[in-house]
Amino acid sequence: MSWKNTKVNLGIMWNMIKIGFPSSIDANLRSISGLFLMGIVSGYGTFAVAAFGIGMRLDFIVMMPGFGLAGAAATLVG
Repeated sequence: MSWKNTKVNLGIMWNMIKIGFPSSIDANLRSISGLFLMGIVSGYGTFAVAAFGIGMRLDFIVMMPGFGLAGAAATLVG
């Protein structure tokens, strides 16, 4: 590979941005809503924050197989 064979294709880059922009908005809204929810829970004290953290981790562990199956399905569809 050499740098002189590398070219920027603006059409492909624009298509990638158009496809990825809604997904990035979704990810940002999830993060912001998580911060908002943590702010609400933190008003109830440290035990509530600890319980909320444990619950979120357990929820993530339960959802992991679904994430794996979704990734496999996306690969097969693509």
